[in-house]
Amino acid sequence: WCGRANNALRRRSYLNQLQALSAEGAALGVATEQLEEIDERVASAARWSERARAALVSGGSASVEEAVALATEAAALDVTVAEEGKVKELVQSHELWAKRATGAFVKRGCGASLLEALTHRG
Repeated sequence: WCGRANNALRRRSYLNQLQALSAEGAALGVATEQLEEIDERVASAARWSERARAALVSGGSASVEEAVALATEAAALDVTVAEEGKVKELVQSHELWAKRATGAFVKRGCGASLLEALTHRG
């Protein structure tokens, strides 16, 4: 168990793999630093997943800032979680929309931002 736990902790692992290792370690009565680290990663990933699921409800209506923050946090996790891909897609969707809107509302060569163009300040 310790060898598999060390391997899982050396790299980015899937959440379900860490959860299985945690359950197995608990069943074996293991009390090691590896189990503590696995449990911390599982808890951290679960908290992130909960926030990501909430942000993705209603077809991904999260703000740009929230989506970018979630994507940045996901990259820093040492755990791969199911919602990570959808959050990345949401960020890409926001970026594509901003690029298309900028192209439609801001003249080429103009120094104004999209917000300035839309609020008639640019």
